[in-house]
Amino acid sequence: MRELTNLDEIHESFLHRKLEKIPLDLIKNLCLRSMEQVSFHHQKEIPFPKIGKLNLVDASEISLPKKAGEWAYVQKDKNSIKVHMSYCLINSQSAYPEKFILSTGAVSDKEGVDYLVIDKDTTYVFDRGYIKYKNFYIWVKEGYLFVARVNANSKVKVLDELPVPEKAVGILRDCEAEINVPKTCKLFAKLMGVALVFALHGD
Repeated sequence: MRELTNLDEIHESFLHRKLEKIPLDLIKNLCLRSMEQVSFHHQKEIPFPKIGKLNLVDASEISLPKKAGEWAYVQKDKNSIKVHMSYCLINSQSAYPEKFILSTGAVSDKEGVDYLVIDKDTTYVFDRGYIKYKNFYIWVKEGYLFVARVNANSKVKVLDELPVPEKAVGILRDCEAEINVPKTCKLFAKLMGVALVFALHGD
């Protein structure tokens, strides 16, 4: 930041006062450059040799003021933006943002993820906020790797039970299964591969 602004020193109070005068493109480019440098630094690392590259996908919502945030209207008394992020896992404790998409808060997580699942050599991990069977169907068909939680009412048919290694931690069951879309019962994926059930911290 000092290099880009030609300043010898930057104090947080000074930055706050001058924030409105700093071109947004400058901040954006600084952010993208930092992400590229971190990605380049870790690109040769293989933290999970048996799995390959692992990315966690999540979104964060940021509230905006009532008047100044009208352009990002979501509903009455709520204006917000969302940062849809794909984090590349370095190890069990650390990750860095590899790609992000900005939107208004009205854009759902399920819509934002369309721009984050782009690499077939990466396994993407989602929580329940990303349950959309149309996406699952497309990813399976096109060969993308992902791990996702499914709805409790999903119709899952176990095709084959697989042995769980004795040294496996937190895995209660390993199986191949086919899953039908709730309500329509339409089969969207057969032989999904390995289905894992985790029990962490006693949950």
